This record gives sequence, C-alpha cells and structure tokens, in this order.
Amino acid sequence: MNRLNYGKDDHELTDDHEQDEHELIDDIGDAVELCECYMTFLWNAIIEPNEDYICDEDRETLTMVAKGLKLQAKKAKAYEDMYEKGENNENYLN
Repeated sequence: MNRLNYGKDDHELTDDHEQDEHELIDDIGDAVELCECYMTFLWNAIIEPNEDYICDEDRETLTMVAKGLKLQAKKAKAYEDMYEKGENNENYLN
C-alpha cells in the first residue's frame, strides 16, 4: 500500500508513477478511512512524542483541527456515496 517512495540517496519523497491513479484511490478506501490514517500518523509521528511540550492552547487547536478533518472526511464520504450511486446533479462540481 506504499504510494510514495523515500529516496535512499537524496532523502526526498517521490511519487510512484507505476500505478494508475484510480488504483491508488481504490486501495485507500473511503475518505473517512483515509482521514483516520492521516490522524493516526500525525498522532504517532508528531503529537504523542511531543506531548510533554504541547501547551493547553495548542491542545485545543489540535482538537479543533481533528474535528475539522473529521467533518471534511464525512462530507467527502457523502459525496463519494452520492457519486457511486450516480446521484450527481448539475452542481456536483461546485
């Protein structure tokens, strides 16, 4: 499920162009699952290791960011469901 390659020599992330874009999207799952993956990564890699250094104000901000990401994922999932059912209307690209 690796979609990015970490360059061994130059230490840069590079796109893996070998797979079709639609395969990558289907492999991920829906928007809610993708959001959960993002949030798990952020927690494990950044937030938890630095918990002792995060002030109360930043904790509140992180909580609001998490709520915003979850809300956007929920809306994206609703759009995905509508699109898969063929229920698009004339405003579906707005």
